[in-house]
Amino acid sequence: MPPELLAILGLDLPLMRRDPHYFLPTTEQGKYLLFGSDQEAMRAQFLKKFSAQDWSAYQALQVCQWVARLMTCVPDARLDS
Repeated sequence: MPPELLAILGLDLPLMRRDPHYFLPTTEQGKYLLFGSDQEAMRAQFLKKFSAQDWSAYQALQVCQWVARLMTCVPDARLDS
C-alpha cells in the first residue's frame, strides 16, 4: 500500500518495502517481468525475454509519466488571467 494512502486514511501500519516490487506475468510460458529499483536488472530482463524495442518503449513511457507528474505540480498560467 502506498505510504500516501496510509497518511490519507490516517493508518499507522508498519511499512515493508519489497524489491522487486511488482510481478508482471504474460500469457506466454516463461515470459514475465519483475519491476524493481535496479534499472540494470530490468534492462537485462527486457533484453533477455523481450526486445531492445520493448526496453526503449518502457523508458519512453517512464519519461512520459514523469512529465505528466511534473505538469500537475506546475500551476497553469492561463488560470491567472
